[in-house]
Parts: sequence; structure tokens; C-alpha cells
Amino acid sequence: TGLKITPEQLEKAITSKTRMLIMTSPSNPTGMVYTAAELKPLIEICKKHKIFMLSDEIYEYMVYGDTEFVSPVTLDPSIKPMALIANGLSKSFAMTGWRVGFAAAPKEIVKAMEVWQSQSLTHITSFVQYAAIEALDGSRDFVHMMRDQLNKQRQICLNALRDMSGVTCSEPHGAFYCFPNVSAFVGKTDSDGNKMTSSQDICTYLLTKAHVATVPGEGFGAPGFLRISYACDVQKLQTGLQRIAKALQNLK
Repeated sequence: TGLKITPEQLEKAITSKTRMLIMTSPSNPTGMVYTAAELKPLIEICKKHKIFMLSDEIYEYMVYGDTEFVSPVTLDPSIKPMALIANGLSKSFAMTGWRVGFAAAPKEIVKAMEVWQSQSLTHITSFVQYAAIEALDGSRDFVHMMRDQLNKQRQICLNALRDMSGVTCSEPHGAFYCFPNVSAFVGKTDSDGNKMTSSQDICTYLLTKAHVATVPGEGFGAPGFLRISYACDVQKLQTGLQRIAKALQNLK
């Protein structure tokens, strides 16, 4: 399915206990982006079953080429009474450590969120609030520059992964991750006789032998996959990919 949920899969997964569909587009960990045509039937299913749709839009500006970001509430305003939007400045505006975000939802849900928030947090640090205003109201030149650079690194990462024997990788169209399938290496052993029984084992092997950090697909419900971030220095990215290629080929 191209690492995207289909209407048929969603219908099959819904039970009497289902209350919400959480959508992340562009996606972490896959980098996939839902088109309007793909999103529309999912919205219709949510309306049909009267379940909420939470749209995680944190990578809104991180889309590449001709890919367009589509928000459910923009595509179909009738979903608004059942929609929640989560967004923030950590990714597109490189304000990761400052932890500033925002949400939009029906009034009764926002009121409930305020009750919880008031008892668990205080407020955003004052200087970060000024930075957030500048980020949202100021020029997008920096965002576009960062996106263009990430696009180059996306191509470097994708091409390198596709050149690795035994590795397959769908092209990501957003965020800053590649999500290669390394299941061909499950069952193989390293030079110390350790057997790779999962992508978790492969991640540990890459970390200890190649000194490259990746994230196992098991944490995302996708065994056999690895998440690789290409949001780093180009030279480090290329070196890391070379190490991964060599380490994987050393598995027998």
C-alpha cells in the first residue's frame, strides 16, 4: 500500500471501541504524504462511523517536488466538528528544543485540553513566545532554504539505500526520514555469531559495529524496517550510509 493506510484497511480496523483516527502526513517514520484523493475516502469513513480525526501536521512545510500538503479540514470543512489539528515549530522552523506547539479543535475539546494542561504544565518560556511570533509572522525564506537542502539530502539517502543489495525503500515525499525494508537480513548472523532475529537486532548491530544510529521499525508497528533521518550534515550522512552498506553486507 506504499506505507499508507487504505480505506479498506481502515474499515476493517474499526470496531465498536474505535474513537479516533490519528493521521500523520507528512509521516514520521515513513516520509509518506497523503494526497487529497487518498485522504478524502478516509475522511468519509470517519464521518460515517462518527469517529474523530486527529491530524498531526508538524511536518506541514517539509514536502518535496510537486508534492502538496493537504489538511483534512481544508479538504473537507464538514469534518471540523470531529477534527483535531496538532502542529508546532519544532520541525519546519528548527525550534526542536524549545517545545512550542499548538492545536485546533472543537470548543468543548479545547476546554477539556485546557483543564488537563493547566494541571500538568505552566507556560512556554517567555523568549520562545517571541521567537514563535517571528517564525509564524515573519519570512518563510529560511524554511524554504532548509527544505531545499533537505531535499538534496533526501535524494542522497534514497539513492544510497536503493544501491544496497537486499535493501528496498519507498520514496519519501515529506518529513526528513527514509524507511528502508531490511527484512532480507533478518535471520543472518554477524562475525561474532549473533543472529539477527528482528530489525531491533539489526539496529543494535549497526550501532555497535558501524557506529550508526537508526530506529527499529518494531516501535512503529513495522517489523523489518529501519528509520533513518537524513537531517544531518551531508558528509556525516554519506559516511553513515557507507557504513550501513558495508555492515549489512558483512552479515552472512
